[in-house]
Amino acid sequence: DGYIITRISVPQEHRGKKIGSKLLKEICYEADKQKENLHLEIQPSGGLTYDQLSAWYERYGFVNKSGFYTRLPK
Repeated sequence: DGYIITRISVPQEHRGKKIGSKLLKEICYEADKQKENLHLEIQPSGGLTYDQLSAWYERYGFVNKSGFYTRLPK
């Protein structure tokens, strides 16, 4: 149940400008309004490591459950 995030991709030349964070905040906000779970599987790309992406998603309330991340609505 809920929504699956397949990819949030920001070109390397635009990283560090909080674009990805703004997108993820908006996704979380909408999911919370609709009382929906969010799910994703981390697939590193563009020079970001699994650990970097894991830490980023965890800051937004995602929890690792056997390699699959879930965020419950607030």
